Amino acid sequence: MSRLLKLAAAAALSLCFVPASYAQDAAPQTTVEQGQVYPDSLGSEDTHAYTLELPADYFVVGSVDQISVDVVVTVLDGEGEEVRTFDSPARGPEMFQLTTEKAGVYRFEVSPFEEETGLYEFELRLVEPGATTPEGKVDQLMSAYSGEETPGAVAAIVRDGEVEFARAYGMANLTHGIPMTVDTRNNIGSTSKQFTAFAILLLAQQGELTLDDDIRIHIEELPDLGETVTIRNLLTHTSGYREFLNALSVSGRRLDEGDFIAREEIIALVQNQPELQNSPGAEWNYNNTAFALLTVVASHTAISGTLPRLNYPTSADMLLIVCYFLATAVTVVSIAVNRMKVGGSAERAERIDRRARWMLPAVAAVVLGVSVLVLWI
Repeated sequence: MSRLLKLAAAAALSLCFVPASYAQDAAPQTTVEQGQVYPDSLGSEDTHAYTLELPADYFVVGSVDQISVDVVVTVLDGEGEEVRTFDSPARGPEMFQLTTEKAGVYRFEVSPFEEETGLYEFELRLVEPGATTPEGKVDQLMSAYSGEETPGAVAAIVRDGEVEFARAYGMANLTHGIPMTVDTRNNIGSTSKQFTAFAILLLAQQGELTLDDDIRIHIEELPDLGETVTIRNLLTHTSGYREFLNALSVSGRRLDEGDFIAREEIIALVQNQPELQNSPGAEWNYNNTAFALLTVVASHTAISGTLPRLNYPTSADMLLIVCYFLATAVTVVSIAVNRMKVGGSAERAERIDRRARWMLPAVAAVVLGVSVLVLWI
């Protein structure tokens, strides 16, 4: 082989081993300023880099508005070490935040998720020294939820039953410009399940049921699918029943818009299930169907008893809050409906009964404020 050919081969081989630092530097870079918006577009194999020199112990919050492309944001420190990767929603703001551990030129790399293409806007919203007080640290952690154009949140810290810190951030309603307050009621999602579970445990403590009862003892309409499904299975997401939210979504129901779901629909879905998806207790599968059925058990069992049986041996405040959540879990409401029907207020009873038969609150949609939730803690 001639000397010229050997040199050409060596050059070609060297191109196959480009150092990572060189490849990193080869990505398009933009030195950024806080508050400045940088619009751009991504190709399927692009990586855009935004840089900013930062001291140690600085707090940074930024966002990439995913206008028409789902992005992944990767943060690297001054030595090229990856600090964090952010990849949550597919559209809207991809928020990122961090506190720098050492000084250096930090890189914020924006790349497409699964080779998508489209438009985005990059912005560093906040760059400031890291907070030194507990209150300041919470404010910084919640800064992504602050501002007049951001859906908000409420943060509270409770110690030994006392509220040490409570503060609201951002907006409760963007359309009408309503700010979040400490007393704003929020949908707490599937955290609601703990109150439904508490109602069942309370009834078990009073001897109205046992956790090892066959669910068909309390809901006779449920089919025999060959194995015993217990209340304990429902509480622990091991029942084997299929997920009703998936079934209703496929059928076109808009659960995200609050479409009404009656308890009869849940029972009908279970009746149409040909077999259990697993033996009860054998597998864990997060399951809203189970908690929808538990609300039926709670309401049926409580109706057969009397309201005083819901008393719980604890403080007056706890009794009040327990009754509040039992009402949310359809128990006290169902008793009230029956009493109203007897008393002749049929129209009002029908309205409340329809609300009581709506399954989502006790499953995943309790609405309350921090001041009420603190009482539960």
